[in-house]
Amino acid sequence: MIYAISDVHAHTNLYFKFKKTLKEDDTVYVLGDVIDKGDGTLDVLIDILKDKRFYLLLGNHEQMMLDYLNRPGIWEKYQRWCINNDGEKTLYHFQGLSIKEQKFITDHLFMLPIQLDMKIGDNNILLSHSYCKEIGSEVHWNIDEIWQTRRVWIRNIPSYVNNRIVINGHTPVQYINYFYLSPNGEDKTHKIFRARRENGDMWIDIDCGLAINDG
Repeated sequence: MIYAISDVHAHTNLYFKFKKTLKEDDTVYVLGDVIDKGDGTLDVLIDILKDKRFYLLLGNHEQMMLDYLNRPGIWEKYQRWCINNDGEKTLYHFQGLSIKEQKFITDHLFMLPIQLDMKIGDNNILLSHSYCKEIGSEVHWNIDEIWQTRRVWIRNIPSYVNNRIVINGHTPVQYINYFYLSPNGEDKTHKIFRARRENGDMWIDIDCGLAINDG
């Protein structure tokens, strides 16, 4: 089975509950933002990086962490990540790790793609944390390129790419679905959101809101 999940945000108990349902030959694509909020630890991130069944993409919270660690003396980097986006507990956990453990995390994070383009069965799938544009097997983040940084922040709704099913996280479905009710009145504010164009292109948002509540 192939899964795509996103925006776990250090909800460690929920993550390991999900992981118990996996089989050895399953594959899980994680569309970024596995740190910050939640219990504030790096346990989810470290476990994902060590499990070969998991493929992690860069989210804006991992980008903020890398940006600060690359320029630790700049107050604006600390303020944006730790104060404005709940990264303080994450940083505290990181600082308590050994140098070897810290290097393991940063080395892996700097190598994360921001976009994956693949074919699964008959479907062309494009995965990213937020914004997708060009088509390519992998697109990687460059810390010195402002546009690449924006790629993990833009909330482009919907995010269509020709001949692709685009799957993103980043924007909680509660914000998209707030006024979206089915004809029978069923509240879909916490449901995965799908939008389709007439030619068949599809955009799917799978961020179910752990950043703002318990999803």
